[in-house]
Amino acid sequence: MVNKPLDAQATSTSLRLPRSRKALTPLGMALLMACAIFICEVGVMFVLSNLPPLSREYEAFIDSSILLAFLTPFYFLLYRPFWEEHKRFEAEIQHLSRQLLSSAEEERKRISHDLHDQCGQTLTAIQFGMDALRKSTPGHHLQQKEDIRDIVKLISQLGNEIREITYQLRPAMLDEMGIVSALRSLVSEVSRQHPTLDINEEYAVGKLKKKLPPSIEVAIYRTCQESLNNIIKYAQASEVSIVLGQQAAKIILCVQDNGIGLDTRKLGPTAKSRQGIGLLGMRERVAALQGEFEIISELGKGTSVIVALPVSEDKNG
Repeated sequence: MVNKPLDAQATSTSLRLPRSRKALTPLGMALLMACAIFICEVGVMFVLSNLPPLSREYEAFIDSSILLAFLTPFYFLLYRPFWEEHKRFEAEIQHLSRQLLSSAEEERKRISHDLHDQCGQTLTAIQFGMDALRKSTPGHHLQQKEDIRDIVKLISQLGNEIREITYQLRPAMLDEMGIVSALRSLVSEVSRQHPTLDINEEYAVGKLKKKLPPSIEVAIYRTCQESLNNIIKYAQASEVSIVLGQQAAKIILCVQDNGIGLDTRKLGPTAKSRQGIGLLGMRERVAALQGEFEIISELGKGTSVIVALPVSEDKNG
């Protein structure tokens, strides 16, 4: 088998080798700029030496003007390859990040459906079989009946755990009944697990289509889910407000808490905490849909996560 040359292999992929391979290194660029400044200064001194004596202010003005006029396009021509390469790689990274989020969501959906349809049905069949076995066991085999009853309880417990995992992966209600029902179910589950957390809900999406596009519903649901997870783990809040509504051609989600707040300066791309990574994932989901994402927070004054996603209105409603 004959291998392709490196250049041929590179052009056959979507991620090609950097086009700025021939561009200057930062050190080479600095040296070239220093040489350009030196040559320019020599030229300025030559020009000034052939002019009548001028005041220092005029000489400084002429010097700076010549330097600015000569070095600005020179610097732009040097910097442009680095800038274009940076923008290209930034766009590729964002595209890859959004593809990963989309693929992860599809995989969650597939695993959730498989667990629900296959494992759920199998466990139900096993449970019915064990019940039938227990009923067919002679009455004087009390220990065997008790053992079967314990096994049935374990099967039921396993079924509940699988349903919980399925719900966390991808709630079926999101696909079947829409975002409002899914959010209500999410809030109900969180309230059950954390009864001391007071969650207020407000859904004002009557002017929108009953069923939003799946990508928008997933983004809203995951943003709300991650926000609630962060509140439970980090915020030390006692009250949470969730508002989903419409403003012009956008659907707005706001999740607000009265917790300890956070320092938003520490939530950039280099954030190492689980909270920072979760917020980065939310930001990427929203950006993929051309939406707006904002975090408003002060230490000791709670946090608000606000998402605005463009959506078409229902003209028939």
